[in-house]
Amino acid sequence: MKRLFLLFSAIAISASLSAQPLMKLSETMHDFGSFKEDAGRQTHDFMVTNTGNAPLVIKNITASCGCTTPEWTKEPIPAGGKGKITAIYDPRGRGGENFNKTLTVYTNAKPEVTVLVIKGQIIPVKRPLKSSLFSRWEISGLKIVILLLQKSRKPRRK
Repeated sequence: MKRLFLLFSAIAISASLSAQPLMKLSETMHDFGSFKEDAGRQTHDFMVTNTGNAPLVIKNITASCGCTTPEWTKEPIPAGGKGKITAIYDPRGRGGENFNKTLTVYTNAKPEVTVLVIKGQIIPVKRPLKSSLFSRWEISGLKIVILLLQKSRKPRRK
């Protein structure tokens, strides 16, 4: 009787140890291509499938910079279930850049950490030269703005 109990206990323990979530992603990299800075925020959904036999929990996601915001399925994803991770990129003030940003995903699956990548090129908004120079210099400080205006004056001829 003791042997039978030990056998069933060993089977139950090994079954509980093998119950694990497994995260399968539709992709780990997305290229937005080229888009205009004034096109606004760009979003992409990474689809998540739990191919394991226990609920998958996305614990947290961190972005590599403030221009990228993650959103994700907060509830546990059951075995065989689906969820999503949305990457939101804000191009404001970043015209002319090629960007390559990461989202680090923390889960209860193995591996516990997965890195997603978004990339693309931002086409800058065309601004009048005078206003863009003035704005750029104004941000740096009033003293520089005054020097810029003094340099642009034509000398008086007597």
